[in-house]
Amino acid sequence: MRQKPFRFASVIVAALLLSVSFQNCGKAGFDGQDPLSLDLSSSDLTGTPFAFDATFDQISYNSCAASNLAGYSGFYTLMAGAYQSGGVWTTPEFKNYMSGASAPVKPIYPATTLTVDQIKQHLASTPENVEAIPQMALRLRTNIQQVRTPNSSGATEGLDYISMLGDLTDDRWMHPLVNDPGSALFFNLAPNNARRLEARLTYNKDEGLAKGLRMDLSSSSVLALTFRDRADMGDATRVRVPYVTKPDGTVGPTGDSTVGFGRGYYLTFDRGLSQYTRAIRATVDPGSVPVPHTLNPDNLLTEIREVNLRTPSAGTTATWACPESRRYVVVQPGDADQYCPQDPFVYMNDPAYRLEYEIVRRHLKSENWRISIQYRCVVPIEGSCYVTREPSGAAPMIEYDQTQPCYQSVSDVSYGNPIPTKRCAQYVSFCNRN
Repeated sequence: MRQKPFRFASVIVAALLLSVSFQNCGKAGFDGQDPLSLDLSSSDLTGTPFAFDATFDQISYNSCAASNLAGYSGFYTLMAGAYQSGGVWTTPEFKNYMSGASAPVKPIYPATTLTVDQIKQHLASTPENVEAIPQMALRLRTNIQQVRTPNSSGATEGLDYISMLGDLTDDRWMHPLVNDPGSALFFNLAPNNARRLEARLTYNKDEGLAKGLRMDLSSSSVLALTFRDRADMGDATRVRVPYVTKPDGTVGPTGDSTVGFGRGYYLTFDRGLSQYTRAIRATVDPGSVPVPHTLNPDNLLTEIREVNLRTPSAGTTATWACPESRRYVVVQPGDADQYCPQDPFVYMNDPAYRLEYEIVRRHLKSENWRISIQYRCVVPIEGSCYVTREPSGAAPMIEYDQTQPCYQSVSDVSYGNPIPTKRCAQYVSFCNRN
């Protein structure tokens, strides 16, 4: 618990107290602050703007879905992170508030500007900001306080919502945010698992669940990056929202259930193509324009629209690219020699190759996946994206060529005659913020 700042009645008393040694003093202000430090500034804690904003700059969708994936850490459904143009930062509104004439904290004479420590101490003491923790979850578009779960049950931390970094008014995160005028991508002083804005959600029990998730995200839900509210304000999934002046003159949380602090990412899925894969390269005539067969699932992430949840109807100027060249087919280990041979190491000398390799490796780690940039394919090192055996006992056959018919393990697809004999291929598709 944070101890209230020491206050002194006069400069004389302050000088006397500064001249003696303090013992058994509790921690004050914020983590890492000298417990003997004194606050000689005024601290009006009302009306301070919410100080933080954040965004992802890479989102990927892994369409693998089968009961045999449980226990393999390399598989996920949605993964998002900040690696280049995104990150966490303090808002211009907060900076202007703290530097303006009406700022609640004044410079300590003879200085004319606030110190970083003054700003941090005030920030860590404001109820508008304390305990702000970034979270990722799927939320209802019409009510961002509601977390979406596969079975409409209560949300589980680590499964349905993921907390990232930590309390941003903790000095391990707050100091670089206040001290750096730009956005922060990496927090060196934080614990190893809380140094980067990154999270993933895993709903891959079966193809039916995966299809239902895509339909829900295309119509009712939004991938949301929000900030957890204070613990005394509600449960652990409660989104921090702006305070507004009500018609009766009182100030309280906004009543608009679509509004909150953070970002929303509207995701679009389609069947699309990945012409870079070796299977399609071998079957498509040069100069022709291939189209995906209608029996292929819409298991590619093809578009992202980002909104600022504070004004969700207005959108943002941010643009996302989901190019065909970042659609990687998942190949069975037994098919790797034919459809996903390893790239020659010498390719790493090409800057464009290295850049693409780095982007893919952000989400597909080397201990979990073997990748080929040349053929836009990936092979799991442990586990299989597909069922290990068909009901007949035979090994599954996968149709890696999207121009050909294939079948899915879902009940609402009409195949006609003849029924395809190969399963539809699954993909990892990447989108990046420009």
